[in-house]
Amino acid sequence: MHLQAAYSDDHLIDAAWAYEQATRRREPAFLTPTLPSDQIEVGTTSRTPASAADVVPEVSISRHARFWQVEVRLPADTDAQVWADGHLLRPVADGEGTYRGTISVHRPRLDDQVMIVVKAGHASASLTFEALPTQDR
Repeated sequence: MHLQAAYSDDHLIDAAWAYEQATRRREPAFLTPTLPSDQIEVGTTSRTPASAADVVPEVSISRHARFWQVEVRLPADTDAQVWADGHLLRPVADGEGTYRGTISVHRPRLDDQVMIVVKAGHASASLTFEALPTQDR
């Protein structure tokens, strides 16, 4: 048995367009008042938003192995929300326009991969692994 939609968006749009062309009238949407004219007055606000060229955030990122401490500084009067890797950074109480947060980074690092193979017969041995401090990259 083959199932398909009883209608599709394309068919509905085609039917609406054909109706409008045939009747030369457009029905207002349900429960929507009709506009008095096709002209819409655009209001102006007293404060114009800063353009992207006006606000250049200062971003600093520490480069630890598994976590990054992200800090973003913006002008104090900037109304902003700051996101890093899908996490909302919170404003810092002691710094106006400063946002800070920690995000985890899960990247494969080839220098972390170690394979040790020991094959021995009738012998005793010890294997010691010492983790070295992580270097900034």
